Formats: sequence, structure tokens, C-alpha cells
Amino acid sequence: GITAWTDFWYPVHETLRLAREKIPGALQIVGGPRAAIYPEETMISSTADYVVAGDGEDVLLELVRALHDGQPVPKMAGLWRRNGEEVIGPDEPIAMVQDLTAIPVPERVAPPKAAPAVGS
Repeated sequence: GITAWTDFWYPVHETLRLAREKIPGALQIVGGPRAAIYPEETMISSTADYVVAGDGEDVLLELVRALHDGQPVPKMAGLWRRNGEEVIGPDEPIAMVQDLTAIPVPERVAPPKAAPAVGS
């Protein structure tokens, strides 16, 4: 998976293209601000297999579970997919986390300072 901002779409596009060239069978999933704003365009203009528009926490988990278990990927809000050359959009355009308290708060502790160099 890769996160895409519109400002950095060209490097993301190139990364996806090169990854597909080097590892053709690798699954490609794109999320992030660009995917939320331009999901269909992101699918059409890239080699991505899936695009997640909106909050990806729950969608990505369910997607990976289905793929891991060999099950069909269910329709989910915000999940765009590719079927050959056809791009298939979701019934609900944006995925939204229903329970924000279920997402742990990131630990934003500064790393410890390095020990002073010997002889300083």
C-alpha cells in the first residue's frame, strides 16, 4: 500500500508503475488525500488494484482479511477496485470510521537523545 498526496502524485505514479514492472503479481493499494479526492482518476491513471477513498483503517483490514482467507473482497464504502480493465466504484463514495475511540492515539514521544561522543 502507498499513501498519495496530489502534490506528490507523479512520484507515486512512477513508484506504482515500476513496482508493477518489477513484481507484476504484487497487490497495489493506494490511499491518502489524493485517493479521497480523486479516487476514480487515481484508479484510471495508475496500475493500482484498489484505491481506498476516505478513512482506510477498517477498509484495509477487511480487504486484507478477505484476500488472506481467499474470499471474495466484499463491497465496502470508499473501496474502488479493478476487474481487468474495468474500474468499479463503491456504492458509498467515502469510507468513514464509525468509532474514532477504537483507533489508538499515536505515541508522539521524541526519541532519546544520543549519548555524547567519547572525548567530547
